[in-house]
Amino acid sequence: CEPPMKRPFRTLPFQPKPPSQHDDVIRIGRKVYVSNLAYHTPWQTVKDHFRQVGNVLHVELFGDNPTRGSKGCGIVEFDSAQTAFQAIRKLNDSFIDGRSIMVREDRA
Repeated sequence: CEPPMKRPFRTLPFQPKPPSQHDDVIRIGRKVYVSNLAYHTPWQTVKDHFRQVGNVLHVELFGDNPTRGSKGCGIVEFDSAQTAFQAIRKLNDSFIDGRSIMVREDRA
């Protein structure tokens, strides 16, 4: 009698899930962080600039008060995560008051 043939150990090749066009949208949320704003830029100007991509619910500039002035950065909140994603894609490296701004997801 012959011994039984050993089968080689085989694994299935890794099949990553095809990316969805909305994976990044789900990950980020409704708020974006904006930096490199001019210190004299008011929140109204920031809100008007971000309305290009959709409905802006709230703008908060850090240190934005009459005694301290602005720190040149802040948070913009949108009505949906998809709008926030579009803001990152379309408005990063855009200009407000002559300065190139940086827009990224809010990590807080």
